[in-house]
Amino acid sequence: MALKTKTVKELREQYKALYNKEPLANSTIKKLQERIAYRLQELAFGGLSDDSKSKLLKIAEGKDVVHARKHRDLLPGTIITRQWQGINHKVEVMEDGFYYSGKKYKTLSPIALDITGTKWNGKRFFKISNG
Repeated sequence: MALKTKTVKELREQYKALYNKEPLANSTIKKLQERIAYRLQELAFGGLSDDSKSKLLKIAEGKDVVHARKHRDLLPGTIITRQWQGINHKVEVMEDGFYYSGKKYKTLSPIALDITGTKWNGKRFFKISNG
């Protein structure tokens, strides 16, 4: 929409049309361009999910929000591997936990502890992304 070529007056009019309210009086050209671009993308591709909105509201209220995904996001039967001190360790993802070295675990953290002898975040040790 060539936002970079619009005048402040044109940007303010477009902002008002998109948001049904006047932009702040001290809004800079750059801020208007950013807000308009965001709104256009939001209209074209959808906005934040209800879950994301809820988490953001909790953060704004100072509440603790858990960001990590549950291991259920990993498909049962997946084999997670990690080499540690020259030894290749394999963990199988199960429906209700993990299987490693003949034992069943609820989470990856105690497996990382067994392997290293020190406390680790299990997902961090096995380099599994949370995002």
